Amino acid sequence: MAGSAFDLEQRRMRAARSLPADCFDEFQRLSRSLLHGPEFQWLLVDAPHEGLRKQVMAALDDVLSAAGMAVNRLPLSARISDVPMLEARLIKNAGKAQVVHVIGRPGWFTAERWDAFNVRRERVASLARARLVFWLDGPSIELASRGAPDLWAWRAGVYAFAHSNVTSPWSNATDVLTSFARRPDGVDTRSMTERFRRMAEIRAWLDAHPDAPDELLRSPMHELGRLMYEAGDYDEALSHWRERELPLLEQIEDEGAIASAYGQIADVLQARGDLEEALR
Repeated sequence: MAGSAFDLEQRRMRAARSLPADCFDEFQRLSRSLLHGPEFQWLLVDAPHEGLRKQVMAALDDVLSAAGMAVNRLPLSARISDVPMLEARLIKNAGKAQVVHVIGRPGWFTAERWDAFNVRRERVASLARARLVFWLDGPSIELASRGAPDLWAWRAGVYAFAHSNVTSPWSNATDVLTSFARRPDGVDTRSMTERFRRMAEIRAWLDAHPDAPDELLRSPMHELGRLMYEAGDYDEALSHWRERELPLLEQIEDEGAIASAYGQIADVLQARGDLEEALR
């Protein structure tokens, strides 16, 4: 039986703290979506290390159980030979639980299978009314992002759990504090999976260093916002620029960077179709 909202939030915080520190923020985002998001969601999780994946799943299941939500697992084994069979199993499992963990294996999702899943996505959404959490390897997620753009836009979220080894003091956290160097034409050559892992790394560092000097925060803050925008997570990018980066830049009193941040906010509003607000 589900407890009070306060008790549930306390349990969620304890579960997050039971994980490696660099997983805290991603766990908070994923658990929040599962608990408070819509009845149907398709979520992608990049968790390349099996031990860490099991640890995150156990923490999630503890919180979901406390919320009164049933959970089951669907391994992508050799018994599931194609996408129609996967669809049938998703529908069956969703009839028994509010959350279905689909545990992938490397190579199961090919470009052809992503295409087949894309064709069936509306049917899956209507008949498998559950939060479908696909735990996949990086190459499989990358195939979905590049080979099935309609399906990729349909996702509810992408999360990355990996040990980033970002535990050093501010002065030694060079990898996080230094923004990725783009090509001269401005193109980011990283794969989509690499970008989501980078977002998780920056979030973990920001969460671990809330009192870092403003000048050290500006570079990872800027990169995180751009990564959110380029991944198509417009709501998150808009919230980040308005609530985190813009106040930081105003505190630093960098007029040029403030103007650039307003331009980025306008880009998001325009991408969402809010043209009048973008002009303002």
